[in-house]
Amino acid sequence: MALQISSQALSARPHTGNHVLRPSFHSKTASGFHRSIKPFSANQGFKVVRKACSHEIRATAETTATSPITDSTQPAVDLLKRAVQDKSVPAAQLLSAILSLEKAKLSMDNLADVVGGNQQKGGKRWRLVFTSGKEQVSKAMKGEKAGGIFFPITAVQRWDTTTGEIENGTYFGLIAALTFKGPFEITGRKLGFTFSTLRLRLGPKWLNFPLSPGQLGTKKGEADKKGPFFLFIYGDDDILVARGRGGGVAFWSAATPSWEVQSGVTL
Repeated sequence: MALQISSQALSARPHTGNHVLRPSFHSKTASGFHRSIKPFSANQGFKVVRKACSHEIRATAETTATSPITDSTQPAVDLLKRAVQDKSVPAAQLLSAILSLEKAKLSMDNLADVVGGNQQKGGKRWRLVFTSGKEQVSKAMKGEKAGGIFFPITAVQRWDTTTGEIENGTYFGLIAALTFKGPFEITGRKLGFTFSTLRLRLGPKWLNFPLSPGQLGTKKGEADKKGPFFLFIYGDDDILVARGRGGGVAFWSAATPSWEVQSGVTL
């Protein structure tokens, strides 16, 4: 189910930048790349590229004016964070909060650092909390009654900016897990990806199955715009919010080590 949501990702215009940072993934203190995480949106761009030979991560930043969170948008962020623990928050309110953040076009500072946890070794995991499909989003934007669902199973995204790798999976405690791995690229607020490996876990044992180009994600030789991707609306240390290419929206919460063990994400 997590795969279906991810592959409904979106369309966006890539942003180009005039300030280039080239930290090696071996150095976790490269100047300009490791900064404190700030909320973000579409006004600054980052591009993360995976190079097979050098394993170098390149970030491209566009130095344009940005708009910080305001008094009018802070309540929406607070509501989403409350919903991580409080499932009684009405779905209609959550969808409204997400769309209000999207409309505000908040500043985007370091998307690569946010999703990857400041180049955290092995990447940072985010658990899916809430989703709303294209039809519900369309109704809400017309002022009609609409909502979404708190995602009922354990679904996790992991983005590793030290290797440019995404892993998207569903986990069933200690019994089993199904994940998909592959490369990703960040341009502006757009994170495009494809899957190259299917991984199946039965108990503690992992089995890996290579995927041919075109099985999942972008076919070989196709333009990136034809593959799955997310357009990020908001993000900080605690939550991520994005729209999928199919028009739906979702938000994730940062996974803690204790939650990962309890949910069977890490054994």
